[in-house]
Amino acid sequence: MSDIGVSQDGFVATVEMRRPPHNFFDSELIAEIGEAFERLDADPQCRAIVLAAEGRSFCAGADFSKRMETGTVEEGSRSGAGRHLYKEAIRLFRTRKPVIAAVQGAAVGGGLFHSQSNQSWFMHCPGLVVVTPSTPYDAKGLLKSAFRGQNPVLYYEHKRLYRTIKGPVPTHDYTVPLGKAAVVREGKHVTVISYALMMHRSLEAAEKLAAEGIDVEVIDLRTLLPYDKETILKSVEKTARAVVVYESSKTMGVGAEIGAMIAEDGFSFLDAPVRRVSPPDAPQEPFAPTLAEAYLPDANRIAQAIRETVEY
Repeated sequence: MSDIGVSQDGFVATVEMRRPPHNFFDSELIAEIGEAFERLDADPQCRAIVLAAEGRSFCAGADFSKRMETGTVEEGSRSGAGRHLYKEAIRLFRTRKPVIAAVQGAAVGGGLFHSQSNQSWFMHCPGLVVVTPSTPYDAKGLLKSAFRGQNPVLYYEHKRLYRTIKGPVPTHDYTVPLGKAAVVREGKHVTVISYALMMHRSLEAAEKLAAEGIDVEVIDLRTLLPYDKETILKSVEKTARAVVVYESSKTMGVGAEIGAMIAEDGFSFLDAPVRRVSPPDAPQEPFAPTLAEAYLPDANRIAQAIRETVEY
């Protein structure tokens, strides 16, 4: 039997475990750890430590899934989870498959602490899979693939899409492959690459531009790591132009990686520079409605960037 102690002092929570050195993590010990976590998990300030500890428990032999209802707040916990899950899983050659689901995204009046889109942090972690569904159909299919895959998965849900996007979800069993993008609108003049909320705003911009004779192809990435280079390059080869639309800060964001890949592997296809459309490099989404509206790209701003790329 293990001895697990839990203490809390201000912002610091400690989980102390004492067990015989010859014992590996068994089901009884994992249950005890779970009870300790539940006592700490009630305090969001402790979740960074809790989730990091859960990550190490997983790597010692426990399957788990974790859902964080306010995922944008627990940045420390996800960072800790990312470090432990991919490094320890690779080091110990385990076959466990943790899935961490977290909500994220702006356009919900969440202000500074509930509007982050920081998926790019974890695109620096080889071995992790980073998923961002844009439709109800993909949400179910990608989640099933996440649980059935062989890698730890960070599964991001955009808060704005919960009550604004509807679509069919089959009741039968199906999956959507991880690492495979979807061409959601065919076009011939320019390729727009996006995901989550910005994908829907890109579609809205594409419909506006169709009336002007600009035919836009829209790609939904669905998985950010690993992302689908083949689909992106095939589309850019056809259209000769690329615009990447994303919600995180412009510098070192998802669009920076996609744009660099296109410039490196598809430079000969291009008739214009790759264009990025994103919020400014500033703290994410001010709370004031007028400032929030100016912060996040909308269909009009995306459409203007597409026009300038086509006219280059």
